[in-house]
Amino acid sequence: MTRTGNRVLSVLAPRQLYDFIMETGFIRDVLLSKVDVPVRMVLGEQDRQMQAMDDVLVIDFENRLSPVVNAFAAAPFRNVGVLHMADETLSADCSYYPKVDYVLRNYWRPDVLEIPAGSRCKGAIWVPNGYRTGVGPCPAPGLLPYELRTTPMTFIGRTPPELAERHRMMEVIRANDLPARLETTLVFGGEFSAHSYRAVMEDTRFALVPGGNSVETIRLYDALETGAIPVCLDAPFLKDERTAGGIPAVILSSWDELPGWWQSVEADPGRYADLQRQVIAWWGAFKERQAGRVAELINNAFARSAG
Repeated sequence: MTRTGNRVLSVLAPRQLYDFIMETGFIRDVLLSKVDVPVRMVLGEQDRQMQAMDDVLVIDFENRLSPVVNAFAAAPFRNVGVLHMADETLSADCSYYPKVDYVLRNYWRPDVLEIPAGSRCKGAIWVPNGYRTGVGPCPAPGLLPYELRTTPMTFIGRTPPELAERHRMMEVIRANDLPARLETTLVFGGEFSAHSYRAVMEDTRFALVPGGNSVETIRLYDALETGAIPVCLDAPFLKDERTAGGIPAVILSSWDELPGWWQSVEADPGRYADLQRQVIAWWGAFKERQAGRVAELINNAFARSAG
């Protein structure tokens, strides 16, 4: 790491929002791990004016901090970046993107990442949500290999009426008597803490990953971190090289394909033991690559604003 004088990257969010966000460990310990300056978390209080500063990365959840971002961008502060989270429905206001120095955002929405030439913003990139704090980090050498895991398939998650994909998946599983552990609830996580969820997933061979409010769901990253092979439906972000393209997951066209695929698992278990090793290796390299992309963007912003 090359230090840049006495400058610090200040990551800014209201304390209540920071406590609410599930992936703060991934943000701090993975995405920002290669930045060339020290990182400081600056936590304000809800409904109080946020401290203005240079060299700041504002966490905007949906559009809750958009007024803060716009105020910082309009004031004479240098090196203002944004981590834009929670745009699951791909409908958030992204009009401030060209006005700041750089943008990191969850959820693949390529149209808003195209920044007009001549803008203050010199880069806007997709970054993964990452795993829930407490589910990870899981050191790869300690993960159980495929053949020692005792649960074939697992889904633990919310199943409110509007999440039709999850209900269809469960209908197929039950109709075909597939060996899946299903733990459903109307609230996120139900009775499972992050630690108990991790324990279950670390003993699971295949993590069922139906979409939620978005096809891009945190349970995908929970699965990867715990060494479970993700099983999900095809989606653009699983193919694009700018996102998760090349992921060694089981990708189906519909949940109706699940019974036929399961027959292939029973016929050739060795194939999936190999696939799990690929999953663990790919995920480790992917995290390194994402950290490098983030560092390049932020380090360049610091360099441009030096002096």
